[in-house]
Amino acid sequence: MENQIYYKSISINTKFNTATIITTTSPMVSKVTAIAGIEVGVRVQHKATFGLLSIIDPKTNKSMAGNSELATHLQKTLSSGDVLEGFKLSSNPVIDRETGEATDMFWVEAV
Repeated sequence: MENQIYYKSISINTKFNTATIITTTSPMVSKVTAIAGIEVGVRVQHKATFGLLSIIDPKTNKSMAGNSELATHLQKTLSSGDVLEGFKLSSNPVIDRETGEATDMFWVEAV
């Protein structure tokens, strides 16, 4: 699996009130162009593997809640493309809760 992990966003699951960190193996890059005379931003396509980092809140020993101070702090301090030092993709795929099938995402773990 790839070595460098980049922050993409935090995903809030309102059904379970959990927050997970979405990562990529290369930073998401965009450029500005025009469509029908209107300036728009578009993603520059490149090969990237997406990962999922599940954070345990040390105060509760449970998955990070979507409405927790921890989730809010991470959303305010992390920017898309930030390197997440000390983490790597595991070889364990994320399993879809509804279908039970492996997705194209992999769990992220501490090194």
